Amino acid sequence: MGDNLFRLPEDEYNYLRQLFKFNGIPRYVMLDRDGNVVDDNFPGHNAEYEIQKLFPDKK
Repeated sequence: MGDNLFRLPEDEYNYLRQLFKFNGIPRYVMLDRDGNVVDDNFPGHNAEYEIQKLFPDKK
């Protein structure tokens, strides 16, 4: 599984901090294909296992 990492300008970063209510980095948020939040505190350290729990029918 590859990571998508993005560097944001400060104003965009602050917007996302307010939207998702986080104060720390790294912070992982799981979104579906339509951009809806599936999990706003996704445990990135064990991502593959957690994804299988969220989407058991996908392999």
